[in-house]
Amino acid sequence: MSTYRDRRDGRAPAPERPRSRVVAPPTPCFTADTAAYRRYGCLHRSIRRPRTAPARTHRTAARPRPGASHRTRFRHRARSGRRESAMGTYVVTGSASGIGAATTHLLEDEGHTVIGVDVLETTVRADLSTPQGRADAVTGIRTALRGGHLDGIAAVAGAGAHLDDPGKVLAVNYFAPVAVLEGLRRELAAGGEGRAVVVSSNSAGTAPLIDETLVRTVLTGDEEAALERARGRHIELPEEIAESAPSITAYASSKLALSLWVRRTAVTAEWAREGLLLNAVAPGAVLSPSVRSAIPPDTDPDNFPTPIPLGVFGQPEDVAFWVHQFLRPQARFTTGTVLYVDGGTDAAMRPEGSPLPLAPPEEAGAAEDAAGDGEGTRGP
Repeated sequence: MSTYRDRRDGRAPAPERPRSRVVAPPTPCFTADTAAYRRYGCLHRSIRRPRTAPARTHRTAARPRPGASHRTRFRHRARSGRRESAMGTYVVTGSASGIGAATTHLLEDEGHTVIGVDVLETTVRADLSTPQGRADAVTGIRTALRGGHLDGIAAVAGAGAHLDDPGKVLAVNYFAPVAVLEGLRRELAAGGEGRAVVVSSNSAGTAPLIDETLVRTVLTGDEEAALERARGRHIELPEEIAESAPSITAYASSKLALSLWVRRTAVTAEWAREGLLLNAVAPGAVLSPSVRSAIPPDTDPDNFPTPIPLGVFGQPEDVAFWVHQFLRPQARFTTGTVLYVDGGTDAAMRPEGSPLPLAPPEEAGAAEDAAGDGEGTRGP
């Protein structure tokens, strides 16, 4: 910078030196909006409020403002009938192993209370193959509830075709789940949105060894007559089937009767108009304890008696997943459904089996008359 003395003496002006500029950091403005905070790199929780700043409530991303999104969430919870965090109470029969144990684990992992029913050590020990055992199971469940209500029932307990007593297979697979569900329907309806799921089988539509007379007898509710019919073994089994699955007729017939009972019962006023949803899951070749005991451990899925398009055996967890889905409060518009969880077996064996067109009234009446005649057995 040249001065007056430099110009007067005729000397060359001195070169200008750059002046250092000190820029003060911007003062945090606590009355600015969120964009201003981001621009200045300030977070109101890490900077002490100046005493001169006006006392004002500040809203940042760390403290979301209750707005429309929150109100929408509460409206969604109200429509679902239950808060997402609410814990429920569920009954699972056959909870000691297989699909029942997997279902129990899913429910308990979510924090729900599970009342297990099984012949083994569990909450309620009962033999579901006898009428007295079923009555004891219902009584034990009510005792465990202590006057409360049930949010759902998963009737999973079953007996496999490998057992040599077809009467026991029939009793456990049909009369047990029906007795438990009917005996606890009042407790299930008390909550306003009860869910019930039974485990059927794809054998109801894929096994040719079904005794249709036995199915009709079972659906009448006459257990004594049904057990007598089942133990009479009115269908002769092929030798290879008789060795590995001596009770296949009683097994498949009981599962068919159970699926029919679900479809007929779910749409009645006692269930549907009370807000009770009733569905069935029909597994295929799932490696449950009963299936493992009936087939060699190194069995190739492609050599299984029924086709498995996916080429693998199912696991109990695969079926428990869908049982759990039917028990959830969000499953509020599905009832009377039989869901096949079988790796595609039913679709492969009956590609046009479902859905079927509704038959005209005259044809439906003729079919019912024909079904009432004869012994009504289906052989291989």
